[in-house]
Amino acid sequence: MIEVQSPIAHPREPAILSFARSALWTGEGLTFGRMLLYGAMVCFVYSVLAVLIHGVTLDQDLVPAQVIAGAVHYPPGHPHGIFYPRVFNLPTYFLAGLWKLIPSAVFLSALRNCVFVFLSVFVPFAMTVVLTHRPGWGFIAATLSLSETAREFQGTYPIFFYPEFASDGHIGAHMAVLIVVLLLGGAWRWGGFFLGLLPAIHPTMAAIVWPWSICYFYLAAHRIAAGEKRRLYLFICGGLAVCGALACLVFWSASNAGSPPPYESHANGGIIYHLFEATTDTHRRPLPMSSLGYSIHPLALFALIGLLFWKPRSEFGASDEREKALGLLVIGILVWAYVYLGSAYFHNSSGRLAQWVQISMPGRFSNLTALLIIPLSIAQIARSDRAPILCTVLLLLQAGFGLWDRDYLRMNLLFVILGAAFATHAYLSGKGLARWKALLALGIVAVPSAFLYFARGEKGIVYLCFGLLLATAVFYALRVNLPRWSLVASVLLAVVPSLAVPLKQLDGQHITPYDHQLSAWLTEHAAPDEPIITPMGPLSEFQLKTGHPVMMEVETLYLMTYMPALAPVIGDMARDLYGVDYSDPSQLARVTTNGRIFLGSTPVSKAWQSKTAEDWKHAGQKYNFRLVLSLNIVPIPLKPVLPGPRWTLYVIE
Repeated sequence: MIEVQSPIAHPREPAILSFARSALWTGEGLTFGRMLLYGAMVCFVYSVLAVLIHGVTLDQDLVPAQVIAGAVHYPPGHPHGIFYPRVFNLPTYFLAGLWKLIPSAVFLSALRNCVFVFLSVFVPFAMTVVLTHRPGWGFIAATLSLSETAREFQGTYPIFFYPEFASDGHIGAHMAVLIVVLLLGGAWRWGGFFLGLLPAIHPTMAAIVWPWSICYFYLAAHRIAAGEKRRLYLFICGGLAVCGALACLVFWSASNAGSPPPYESHANGGIIYHLFEATTDTHRRPLPMSSLGYSIHPLALFALIGLLFWKPRSEFGASDEREKALGLLVIGILVWAYVYLGSAYFHNSSGRLAQWVQISMPGRFSNLTALLIIPLSIAQIARSDRAPILCTVLLLLQAGFGLWDRDYLRMNLLFVILGAAFATHAYLSGKGLARWKALLALGIVAVPSAFLYFARGEKGIVYLCFGLLLATAVFYALRVNLPRWSLVASVLLAVVPSLAVPLKQLDGQHITPYDHQLSAWLTEHAAPDEPIITPMGPLSEFQLKTGHPVMMEVETLYLMTYMPALAPVIGDMARDLYGVDYSDPSQLARVTTNGRIFLGSTPVSKAWQSKTAEDWKHAGQKYNFRLVLSLNIVPIPLKPVLPGPRWTLYVIE
């Protein structure tokens, strides 16, 4: 394995510099666990800086946490009051406990934001360290991940890097990959504990990681000593015990009260559920097979894993190296088998099993392997003696374009990195069969990328070729040796745009001056638990901002996808409060655009705006509310009491 170039130790080099060089760059004399520990410290510092500089993004887990903690009360039978206390999610219950000590949406969201960014940086670092045994390459992979370029291979469920309101999917996916990393690296204790704990972090991720772990334990059984095996099982049981304790807590906390009027519905929940999924649900729609996330992505993944297998045996530093490659192949096969077969199954079947598959969202699991693309590419590039200069060029490109046009960087850098990885393997392969294997791997990605360029205008092939040419120039033409400090400096330069360039943040994701005004008005003019109703879109999150229950919002609709029994009452509420009738396809057609309902779109807003004052009065009497928030661009025929720059609060008289 070629090492990252680093300053040569000098006999008089201070001990602290020698330690930093080893801990943060070469990894000399360090175990895998120590490398992860020191890397985790750096990633934690970065995550704190990112949150302090960019500001706090409100977090979705605080919404159910407020309800569980008793800070927000919903009437008996309300979907929020039924669903939120039953959320089987350890972070949510942990936040509920913290809320009783520190009832601050900003502070607790900041904690979740730090976890969000930490995992975004640490997981690619750790995976690259597993493959290269060098922290330096791990930091390079983590830095390239700052560009968010992995989002180009996201599936129907989005990938983020910096904090977003919807954090559960992000944290769950990264924890799933981290478990794979820990077990591949032989960190049996922590890997086993998180493996057992995974259902309490994100239940659906266990559908992939648990079967994979069984396969990998079989492959690695010969190198797990008897004592390590006992500790592994003990820590797995420890994680499972926490899951069991959480299940008991959820069962004990959840109310078994019935659903009195108006939340006692006899509507056809099956039709409502089906029409919501068919027209509105963005996560469970049929897979867009022509997208990069479901066409080029799996091809690139298996091509890179193939290159890992095709390394000469002399380059495998230990007997477990091929087991790691095989472990990655198994996780790739399991993920993509479930993505394709699972999606086809729940769209064409019915019954309890199909429902559970549907809840798990098979299409989202493609994001697990999207997180592997950059680490696998850097591990491939790291094999070359020209890797330092090639990575320096990639990082300088990231630094420059990160300051100039972050979106342009995000859309194209991934293909440049892939091109550099394939060129590296071709350069190292020499002649004969090995060179043909390298060209085959390249063709597997290049040919469909070229097809998408002509069919849909996807420019991936252009930047794949650019990466190939760039790496070829470095390997064959550019023979200049850069100073030893250049790679470290380029890493630091590439980090700068990620902290210096402001992030785009929606009003619903942070607390605005109007939110403070609204809270003050409610304190003076409303009862503590008086509900508010908001439009279907955009994201508003007024429960978090004001501490008042929200009668219905965007998230309410999605509750039926996790608890189908709520579909009848949610369908009734959508009809009565928004004019969107999921029980009647003919009525639903008036709010669709090309057969889809986009929450917050003009047709949906017009249905909301078309309600008369008398309609609002009847709805308010039925559901016992009088406060309505609406966007200024969508005025409604009620009395305005608190206008603002974007929102206006109305009262039903």
